[in-house]
Amino acid sequence: MEENILIVDDEPQVLKTLRTLLLRNGFHPLCFSDGPRALEYLTTHSPPLVLMILDVLMPEMDGFAFFEAVKKLKAYRHCSVLFLSGVEQEEHIVQALEMGAIDYLVKPVNPNILLSKIRVLVRRHWETVALVNTVMEGDMADMAIEELLKRCDEEKLTGFLKIDHPNRHTGMITFDRGLPEEIVLYSPEGKRILSDTEAFEVMSRWRRGHFVIRRGAATEYPDTSPGASRASLPSDTQPVSANGHTLAPAKPHVAPKRQGGSGALPDGSPDSETSHALREFYRFVAGRFLERVPVEEFMVVSTTGEIEYRYPPQTTIPAGTKQRLRSVTAVLNRRHREERIITLQTSRGYYSIIRHLDIYLVVHSRLPLPKSRIEEILDTL
Repeated sequence: MEENILIVDDEPQVLKTLRTLLLRNGFHPLCFSDGPRALEYLTTHSPPLVLMILDVLMPEMDGFAFFEAVKKLKAYRHCSVLFLSGVEQEEHIVQALEMGAIDYLVKPVNPNILLSKIRVLVRRHWETVALVNTVMEGDMADMAIEELLKRCDEEKLTGFLKIDHPNRHTGMITFDRGLPEEIVLYSPEGKRILSDTEAFEVMSRWRRGHFVIRRGAATEYPDTSPGASRASLPSDTQPVSANGHTLAPAKPHVAPKRQGGSGALPDGSPDSETSHALREFYRFVAGRFLERVPVEEFMVVSTTGEIEYRYPPQTTIPAGTKQRLRSVTAVLNRRHREERIITLQTSRGYYSIIRHLDIYLVVHSRLPLPKSRIEEILDTL
């Protein structure tokens, strides 16, 4: 990701030198020769900044006036400022520091010293951002993944849960307002090797490693990219397979029970067919989207032994559809009388169908719809 550094200096040679230094070292300089134009750019475009480097004596608007104006912009209120000036006066240095500047350097400055200072300030910037946006972090030995998912749900998190295994595999779950958007397991080289349910099954058996829950996109943090090391999966994290309409771990692991009882699964499968971690996960993963549609607007499609329920608004309903839907209603009544729901696994994920009078609610999700979410939906009807 680009690390933008704003430079405001009225000396063309200084701008050129700083621009070259920053570009050669992986930074993205935004250079301006006067304060008003720089301020207008920040106000109009709002680029994310990791640092501002300001001259003091400039025409129209000096560095101190620019700093005061920038502090009124919410996006840059806490951005680090480094003054780089040709004037070595005690009152200027004191004023800069009292205004909140991180440091005040006098020109000319050794490029290597300046670069080291910039790197330290940028690193502190990311540490501050991470600290402010960190909801929770710790060791997997102390927290089950079910508890972490529950915390994300309670926080209505728009952000991510990242777990680093000691063997340097990385698990990442991204959230949108508390709902998982994507579940991915990365190799030590940073390659995606598993996703969705299979990735979660691996992560649910990790009892070692470090986790962090943060707000914002993972790409906003330089330290959240999966690292590089051995390519093989850890011995305690073998993938799982999808078997019929239930999920069967290749090597079942039942985690110690840390929450209340799981109850019946949405698809009616017995508890013994699924690990405790996955059962708990059902509680917190809600559908990706929800649609209300009349019964007659359903189309039933059968492919490779799987049944897929879809809602295409402009699709002609084939003959016999209503008859087949009546059989679905019978299944709903027989297997899920209280919840009025059936969940079917397909190649595209899970389709949970909730019956309410003559209306069916369709919820598509990466994992089976949790019972708590079903009850929440039914309460709104």
